Amino acid sequence: MLAYINMNIDQLMQNIGSVLSSDLLTPKYARLERRSPTEGHCYAAAEALYHILGGKQNGYTPCVASFVENEQTFTHWWIRDREGKIWDPTQSQFTSIGQSVPYHLGRGAGFLTGLPSKRAVIIINRLRQKNLIEFEFEHILAHRNCKLLNSITGLGNQNSIQVTSENTNKASGRKKFIR
Repeated sequence: MLAYINMNIDQLMQNIGSVLSSDLLTPKYARLERRSPTEGHCYAAAEALYHILGGKQNGYTPCVASFVENEQTFTHWWIRDREGKIWDPTQSQFTSIGQSVPYHLGRGAGFLTGLPSKRAVIIINRLRQKNLIEFEFEHILAHRNCKLLNSITGLGNQNSIQVTSENTNKASGRKKFIR
């Protein structure tokens, strides 16, 4: 579980919006003419927000709506807290052009992976690098998945984190890596 400190959620969502860039867009959205800087970023931005806030353990649910615009099907992602309040770091892609966000079409859903995706990790790391978020590292260290710890803290290389010397292969003397 990740948890941010010293910031309200509205400020956190603004900070997430400030680190979004075209390199984070999927090919479908990269090809489109974007009407807003946050357009096409909803999945990764909502996923980053979800993990920063502690996800399901802290009462947050990912939500998605499918809708048709100009004969193309699109989706929009956000998160909802246990009281039903909507937290949407990319709502401006609709509101900046005078459209309503299609929350009425939404339903609770899960993200594609249990851990933050590559794009969500990039967003989280950009926020950390700009000192826009801080983490309570005890929560990260208590997390059982070393890949998440590696992704968020930037330890090791992209695919592995070295484990303690107790895990050294006695026959070869080499340290094991978790992939």
